[in-house]
Amino acid sequence: MLHSVAKTGAMVELQAAAMFLQAGYEVFVNAAPSGPADLVVWNPDTNETVLIDVKTCRGHAPKLHNPTNLHYWSVAPIKPNVLLLHYAPDLNLYYWHPEQPVPECLQQLGITSTKPETRCIDYGNE
Repeated sequence: MLHSVAKTGAMVELQAAAMFLQAGYEVFVNAAPSGPADLVVWNPDTNETVLIDVKTCRGHAPKLHNPTNLHYWSVAPIKPNVLLLHYAPDLNLYYWHPEQPVPECLQQLGITSTKPETRCIDYGNE
């Protein structure tokens, strides 16, 4: 089922919030459609607070011919003191922005900082 970009973004943010809640963090979701961050995540064990901006990264194919390379990207700027958490929906994969250090209090989640590799897809069979 296809959703609007806004609805997909909201679902991905809520899914990320649930992931942090399951791991024992407290999560506060930005109720406004704009702002510096989507989530405020607080670790009650370490008392650390992290601002997180969640971005859905779609596979981008520069040419719609077979075979073609699929690249995962986001044009989101890096904001000071806000950690970018990317989501690749077709891989069901969250990953941290590779150019940002992940705070120690979030490293236990096992989320990679490695951007998904380019992979080959074939549009001819769809």
